[in-house]
Amino acid sequence: MGKKNKKKNRSGSIDQQPQPTPPSHNTSSTAIAAAAFESEDLSLQRHDEETVLSAIYGDDFTLESGAWNCPVYKLRIRPASDVTDPNNTTALFNNNNDNNQQCCELILSIQLTQKYPYSIPLLQIINSIGLIHSNLSDLLSRLSQKATECAQKGEVMGWELGQVCELYLMEFMERKEKCERERVEMLRLLDCGKGKNRKNEDDDELMLLDNDDDEGEYAVHNNEQQQQQQQEQQHQSSMDSDTKKEIAR
Repeated sequence: MGKKNKKKNRSGSIDQQPQPTPPSHNTSSTAIAAAAFESEDLSLQRHDEETVLSAIYGDDFTLESGAWNCPVYKLRIRPASDVTDPNNTTALFNNNNDNNQQCCELILSIQLTQKYPYSIPLLQIINSIGLIHSNLSDLLSRLSQKATECAQKGEVMGWELGQVCELYLMEFMERKEKCERERVEMLRLLDCGKGKNRKNEDDDELMLLDNDDDEGEYAVHNNEQQQQQQQEQQHQSSMDSDTKKEIAR
């Protein structure tokens, strides 16, 4: 048997050699547990959010499966007046021949990510009505800003993004209504101006008729005077002729 070498220190005691410690799996297991807890926590937040959105939007909320095994929220957004008045009987322009002037709406698609709500979801606007490209670009910019604010706080944002869309549509309809009022007022002023012009033209025409009547009466009067003068001259000429005849006799 071999002898174990034991080293004595200066005090004469024997120093024990440090024993190697076996590798610990505590670090990896803790990381896995934390990841599992985080995943479970995010899933719970998403489930609660889906329940809230379904309660608020009803049939205007749909849930679909999307990329990365994450859901896609789709919200149909309309101005508050259209939601409370589905038949749109209080439409701003009340023109049955042009429904695009009476309403505007869109569908907001929110594709969640695995880190949602701590990461920004993918946002899309689809099936929009009454909005042009510049309106959609402006709205997407507002949505991106709100999503960034919520992600920094780790807050679910489906309802917040829906509110951004609804507020934008209300502002859009108010601007559209203002433009329509200004257009109607301008047409009214133009019609009033045309009416005044027509009235002035009628007055001028009446004045001309009156002048014509006056001139006609004046002409008749002159003709009568001329005829009377001619008759007097003829009578005078006749008298002069008779006088001359008497003198000649």
